[in-house]
Amino acid sequence: LNSKKILILSLFRFILFPRLFKIIMTLIFSRKNYSVGMAFVMCLILSNLRPTLFGFDLNEKMNSRSHYYQKPGKPGKFHDLKLEHKILEILKNKNFLKII
Repeated sequence: LNSKKILILSLFRFILFPRLFKIIMTLIFSRKNYSVGMAFVMCLILSNLRPTLFGFDLNEKMNSRSHYYQKPGKPGKFHDLKLEHKILEILKNKNFLKII
């Protein structure tokens, strides 16, 4: 799974969606990649599939995220999970995916 390649392909796929295009450009210029989960979701969308995501909280406070067995940690330096949540929200609103 080549996250950078998927990032570039998604940039061209959403060129007609200015807000989405701008967020993807922000990821590229800040030298960030998609997380593995986001890359997989984008692969599905780029393949003209409409995935249904279960258990996603797009309103999650990224600074206080944790697991029941771990203390909260800093999100990875190679990903921007806040921007990924914005992308998912836009994709949901544009009916490219469904979140339950």
